[in-house]
Amino acid sequence: MAESEFVEAALGDSEAVSEAGRISPSADPVAVAVAMDQAKFDPELARQAAGYLEDQRALVRLQLKHFDEEQVLALGAARRKRYADRIRNGLATLAAVAVAAVLVILGIIVWDASQERGLVIDAFSVPPDLARDGLTGQVVANRFLDALQTLQASTESERPPASYRNDWGSAIKVEIPQTGLTFGDFDRLLRDRLGQQRHVTGEVFRTPTGFALTARLGDQPPQTFAGPQADLDTMARQAAEAIYRANQPYRYAQYLAQHGREAEAEAVDRALMANGPRGERAWAAASLAALSLARGDLAGARQAVQTGVAAGGDGVPWAEIQLAAVEAWSGHDEALLALSARADRGDFRKRSANVTAAAYEENRLVSSAFLAGLTGAYGQSAATYGDLAAYAHSGDTPAFYFALAAWALAANHDVDGAAAALAKSGPLDTAFYVEAAREGYNALPAYQLDVARGDWPAALARLRAIDALIEADKAAQPSLGLMQPVLVWPLQARALARTGDLAAASRLIATTPLDCYLCVRVRAEVAAAMNDWAAADRWYAEAVRQAPSLPFAYDEWGRTRLARRDYSAAIANFRTAYGLETRFADPIKYWGDVLAAQGLWAAARDKYDAALQLAPAWEDLRRARDLADRQVH
Repeated sequence: MAESEFVEAALGDSEAVSEAGRISPSADPVAVAVAMDQAKFDPELARQAAGYLEDQRALVRLQLKHFDEEQVLALGAARRKRYADRIRNGLATLAAVAVAAVLVILGIIVWDASQERGLVIDAFSVPPDLARDGLTGQVVANRFLDALQTLQASTESERPPASYRNDWGSAIKVEIPQTGLTFGDFDRLLRDRLGQQRHVTGEVFRTPTGFALTARLGDQPPQTFAGPQADLDTMARQAAEAIYRANQPYRYAQYLAQHGREAEAEAVDRALMANGPRGERAWAAASLAALSLARGDLAGARQAVQTGVAAGGDGVPWAEIQLAAVEAWSGHDEALLALSARADRGDFRKRSANVTAAAYEENRLVSSAFLAGLTGAYGQSAATYGDLAAYAHSGDTPAFYFALAAWALAANHDVDGAAAALAKSGPLDTAFYVEAAREGYNALPAYQLDVARGDWPAALARLRAIDALIEADKAAQPSLGLMQPVLVWPLQARALARTGDLAAASRLIATTPLDCYLCVRVRAEVAAAMNDWAAADRWYAEAVRQAPSLPFAYDEWGRTRLARRDYSAAIANFRTAYGLETRFADPIKYWGDVLAAQGLWAAARDKYDAALQLAPAWEDLRRARDLADRQVH
């Protein structure tokens, strides 16, 4: 077939050629391509080709327009879908947050309810006629509440409320039932079911002689007290005390002791030690030991502490505080040192949850100050007692700690500093000595100041006045008598020896115990004053045997050897004393005296300089240092 015939056949049908004589857009593409090529030679084909191209352009424009419209519609639909998705997601998130918030709030409510440890006092049941007169069940419950809160507020304790086995803390309240179901009812239900709330219930009823008030805590036996209606407050207080004793015996014993009811306090402590929870027994032992010391009963206090220590628990350190006082008034300074070191280096360096922050901090400072004074580190002891005066808490007063600071300053030969501290302490009356006796402070500040001044007649008069005060008051305050044989009498014998009355000194020191560290040292000192050097050496050796860890016997023994010009033995004593307590100025100063006596002035000056670092206000030491300096130059 010729090429023109093929084109005609391809383009000649009715579907391929439009009515306008144009090539149809649906024409065979191959035929169209051939036609386009032939159009170069055939005008009719050229016209049809041009029409075909125009139709193609129109078709493309229509398709593009349609595509644009579809794209706009698709984008709009996509945006609407995204917005709807965001709304759905937001609502789902909001619902999830709301549910989570409800669950968290419910969890908090449940947790709070489970931790509830308060005491709830329900309205008491009262006769209708009393209620009509205004004495309603709520009024009676409020009076009981007032009495119980008064007991708690007037009890000082080193333990926080939460440490007690049956603690209700400060959450004591009266609840009156309401009609209808409220959120408060739901909350109370949770606390009753999940928490550890305890309920006090009770009633008031008539008796042939007046009225009776009964109170009970939970399912414990009721406590009933009777009297006339006018004594309702008294009955409420008695019922509150009964509940207090049954549920917080340690705290109740402290309340009794602090309000002059020692015999009742002792009975409560003994019952708690015998039958109470194991963790409470050491605390009860500490309380009982303190009561025994107040009675002047060292043996009873020691036995109580031993029982408490055997029971174990975090009350043991507090029981050992009482044991320290027992050892102090027994004259057992080595045992006292061991207890004090344990308290300072261990027990009060780590706070137990069963001790208040205030009591922990105070006893941490006390243990440090006491130990420093016990070993001769008087400068540190005075500084720490000064800190305690600023921090004073509980039953101790700033005046008491100022007095102890004065004692330590005087022992460190600081006359002016001791006098200033003593001026802040107020009068050293019976109250001061009772507190010192009960807590084991074997310190007599005013006497020590007289000694620092070198005024031995005044020191002797002071001791006689203290002894007379004790004799006059120890029937009412038996703890005062503990101080005499191991503190007041040996110091009085020392003052008698220093004032030249050696016979009286010998008689008095002979009445003191032989297992008392200070007493044995004074025996040696009296013997040395009589030039009985063999007896002096024997007594000093005994003192060293009794307390090998303390420097005082070595220091005093060295001084007697210095007086005998036994220089090598004296230096050996001072070296040992210095090794036991490097913050004790006395053996360093007297070591310098030995060197000065040997003409070793430069070495003596070095010792004096070292001692002045510890006792800068010691006038005799400063004069000795100046003399040594002049000799060197």
